[in-house]
Amino acid sequence: MTCAVTGPSIVARIASALCRPQAKSRQRRDSRIVPTPIVTANRDVTWRIDQEIQEIPLDQRHIEYPESIIVAKGGFPCPIKPSFNYSVKESTASDMFTNLRSTYKKGGLEAIQDGWLNNAIIGAINDVANRHSIDYLFNNRETYEAEILSEVNKRIGKWFMVSQLKTNIQPPKAIRQSIEDKATADADAIKAEAQARVAQADAQRKIQLAKGDSASIVIRAQADAKAISLKQQEITPTYVE
Repeated sequence: MTCAVTGPSIVARIASALCRPQAKSRQRRDSRIVPTPIVTANRDVTWRIDQEIQEIPLDQRHIEYPESIIVAKGGFPCPIKPSFNYSVKESTASDMFTNLRSTYKKGGLEAIQDGWLNNAIIGAINDVANRHSIDYLFNNRETYEAEILSEVNKRIGKWFMVSQLKTNIQPPKAIRQSIEDKATADADAIKAEAQARVAQADAQRKIQLAKGDSASIVIRAQADAKAISLKQQEITPTYVE
């Protein structure tokens, strides 16, 4: 997976661990106490508690996942290499951390990108692909990817903003071979048709040449006959005298 930051560096600061429960009765209801955010002058969001402070980047990131396989309706496997832009929503950064804190603490946003976010994106792409035939996916790619983006936002839109999502989907190998074979057959048909036109034109040329030669022979024969006739007219009176 590749990741590139595409915007200015902005962070939300939150506690890396939540407050301990204050009483047993409260612990039974909720063992976690979500801190109250305080917005500072530089747009950082700080949750003041007695624990270590954790910074969560809010800048936009571009993600390119490695090739994986999804299945279209009818059981056709298709390779995809999804790419998209995303950023953490500042307003729900603390809630995201609360729910994904174990993953985040293992490696920050990169750990979420490789795990939870990857599963959500690939799962959405696969689920939408399951609804449509293989022909639909490739003949209506823009609509298909708009459906995926809508499904992705349902799943992760509470914490993340996603845009510019592309599946880069490819046809199954058998269909790719069929497309290539058809393209080759079409090219061969066009070539054969062109060769037929050339042969037909050449035949017409030869016919016209033959007609020209025949006409020349007839004209010469007519000329020779006329010459002989004139010669005979000149000779006959001489012999008569």
